[in-house]
Amino acid sequence: TTICSDKTGTLTTSRMTVVKVFCGSRIFSTLSNIALPNPLKIAFMEAAVVNTMSKSNLVAGPTLGVPVYTGNDTECGLLVMANTIGTGGGTIDYNGHDMPYKDIRKRYPEDQDGRKQFTFSSARKRMSTRVRLPNGKYKIFTKGAAEMVTAICTHRVTVDGGLEVMSSAVRAEVEAVIASFADEALRTLCIAYKECDSPIEDVEEAEKGMVMIGLVGIEDPVRAEVPDAIKDCAKAGIVVRMVTGDNMRTAAAIAKKCGIIDDSIPMEHQVIDGKTFREKVSDKDNNLIQSEFDKIWPSLRVMGRSTPLDKHLLVSGLQASRMEGMPVQTVAVTGDGTNDAPALKKADVGFAMGIQGTDVAKNASDVIIMDDNFVSIVRAVMWGRCVYD
Repeated sequence: TTICSDKTGTLTTSRMTVVKVFCGSRIFSTLSNIALPNPLKIAFMEAAVVNTMSKSNLVAGPTLGVPVYTGNDTECGLLVMANTIGTGGGTIDYNGHDMPYKDIRKRYPEDQDGRKQFTFSSARKRMSTRVRLPNGKYKIFTKGAAEMVTAICTHRVTVDGGLEVMSSAVRAEVEAVIASFADEALRTLCIAYKECDSPIEDVEEAEKGMVMIGLVGIEDPVRAEVPDAIKDCAKAGIVVRMVTGDNMRTAAAIAKKCGIIDDSIPMEHQVIDGKTFREKVSDKDNNLIQSEFDKIWPSLRVMGRSTPLDKHLLVSGLQASRMEGMPVQTVAVTGDGTNDAPALKKADVGFAMGIQGTDVAKNASDVIIMDDNFVSIVRAVMWGRCVYD
């Protein structure tokens, strides 16, 4: 039996918190007194806040100064970062309306003339928002997977607020920081911008020649109960495979914390990125090549930078495999997005998330996990086996 599990919110708490910022050539671990010029602080905050959805908000919780997240958890983490930088770490009354991130949203309202959003896609791994400036020009803010966004940047902001070309040396420095954040199991996003004289409508043109403002390292702690649940799965003959949009180093670091990585198998055989997986196991029309798939799946534990198509290929290949000496696989898969519906339908058991899941995902699934917790999936397996016995 195999469980193909998402990471965020299922294996982790989904309490996203920005714990590190890289800007210029410096890494900051304390956001409350981040040593940047005030204009650069404002630019960092604006780039983080403007490029979030309006449904992502921070509201008062039971503990003073500790907000409850509503909407997208990653975006809420960025809103907390903006509040922390904007107040210098001061206590915030989340019952009120006087917050740095809300002030920025007032300056750039959603119904602002000339505003346009280029929505996130799993292929681009980023989203962008265009706003009109008081001088009549336009500014485009972009956030997304660090290596994908840095690739479209031609310059970066220096620590004193100037600009420098993204030379090969600068790119090597940035890549080293991305790798170090990933090794600490941090989800790393790049925040960038560019100014233009006229409104650009085409997404490819809009996201060319960006200026990198910085990187943010976001911590998403593993649920305390997950490692024991993974051990229970192993005892029951169930292999857990993590499928995530995070980069491979971050995914591998989190999988190790969860106990998904098998120490008896070389790491390079356990971890793969979605693009490499897709190129190896499917033809140009994305049809599965079972013989190639069978070379990979027995040792595969983690797939990073995956797309919904990769998840569907993984489920299909596992179900169809008839390798000698290997049991026929019963495949369960988790999903929360609309694009996960094909994989949820294809799986022997599709688990949709009750909190984060879309209606399309829920309708395509067999079981809805009301608390989005991996432990509940293990409990469902236990109950199912008891009924079967």
